[in-house]
Amino acid sequence: MVVLTQRHWPHPADSPDTRTTLRIVTNYSIPLARIARAQHHVGELQRALKAYRDSRPFRIEADYTDHGTVIERADNPAPVPGDLSLIVSDAVHQTRAALDNLVGALREGGPTGKTAFPVTLNAEDFEKAAEVSLKGVPGWAVEAIRRMQPFAEEPWQRHIGEQLRTLHDMARFDRHRAPLLHSALVQIDYVEGKTVQMRGDWRTWAEVEYEPGQVDRTHFKAEVKFADGPLAGFEVIGGTQSLVRTAEATIAQIRQLEWARQAQG
Repeated sequence: MVVLTQRHWPHPADSPDTRTTLRIVTNYSIPLARIARAQHHVGELQRALKAYRDSRPFRIEADYTDHGTVIERADNPAPVPGDLSLIVSDAVHQTRAALDNLVGALREGGPTGKTAFPVTLNAEDFEKAAEVSLKGVPGWAVEAIRRMQPFAEEPWQRHIGEQLRTLHDMARFDRHRAPLLHSALVQIDYVEGKTVQMRGDWRTWAEVEYEPGQVDRTHFKAEVKFADGPLAGFEVIGGTQSLVRTAEATIAQIRQLEWARQAQG
């Protein structure tokens, strides 16, 4: 969808006449509102995750070994609250929808039931998808979207494309089930002092061994990562934020390109 804005001459005396120039500008309000909503969900996720971590969701024990050293051990992590997965789902949905809404905003006459932001692995598939999902979208915008695909020639554009592919795959994955998050991955955050050894599987347990009086403080933390899906292994906050930022950058790039074209005449 587009809106018409009027650009008047600064003063009638500045021009031989009082002509008014009409300039077409895309209305980006809906896709940007989607991004803002996704960012709201990321903030909600951060707060929920902080509350979970602050609860110290694992057991901590300390004991002496037979040879006189001290072992502090954290294990038995508590399950991650189920609503964290649903918050991730909300953020992913709004982020992917922002790109589809972007195409609808660019299309003359507004979106249709088939309007969408395509993400494909090769040029042939893109052309086929574009015939349907980008029908009615200006040629310059189609070309810009094409350059943002995973098969793009420019490395930095290809990087955006790979991120968009992850978002696209994550959205499809999420439609079938909420992302599965690992239980707290027990990690050693820091140790103040001299240790003998630090060890663990860094998932269900971790421990620090040290000589008595050589360590002032130890601190364990709980990491939460995606257990499956396109973001498997990624930290949940960082992985979700990267998807939102990629979509935001995509919209900004299209917007800047349009304004640059307008400035050129």
